[in-house]
Amino acid sequence: MAPEFLRRRGRELMPRPIGSFFPSLREQMDRMSRMIDEFFGMEEFGPPVMWAPPIDISETDHQVIATVDLPGVKPEDIDVSVSEDTLTIRGEKQEEREEEGRYTHFRERRYGSFSRTVELPASVDSERVNATYRNGVLRIEMQKSAERARKKIPIKSE
Repeated sequence: MAPEFLRRRGRELMPRPIGSFFPSLREQMDRMSRMIDEFFGMEEFGPPVMWAPPIDISETDHQVIATVDLPGVKPEDIDVSVSEDTLTIRGEKQEEREEEGRYTHFRERRYGSFSRTVELPASVDSERVNATYRNGVLRIEMQKSAERARKKIPIKSE
């Protein structure tokens, strides 16, 4: 019998592409993490677990745009701050209380405090930032700072 990392292709044994290992490995790691949390009761008795929402950063000629997935988080529970080249998003997602007589078999959704700080691809003007929240997605549009013009320095030959 061929090892699991090989697969059959016709009559030949071919190595399995390396990328096909990662989804399975990630699923196993997530499963193991949930089992450990459940065994030690981290969600009920341990300290709150920090989580980090996914974020996309894009750029145009005049703006840097951040898009953050925050489903279930109320806009009033979100804090956004910007400095020249750094964006920080903090907040809290409130946990839904379990109903009497209902038992949760496993839990994948994250609750509690979160914080993300990312370096921006360009300096932005912190006075010209617009944040909107719609359908669980936070969109932050930041105007780029006026870039200093480069000055060409002539070289004198002696």
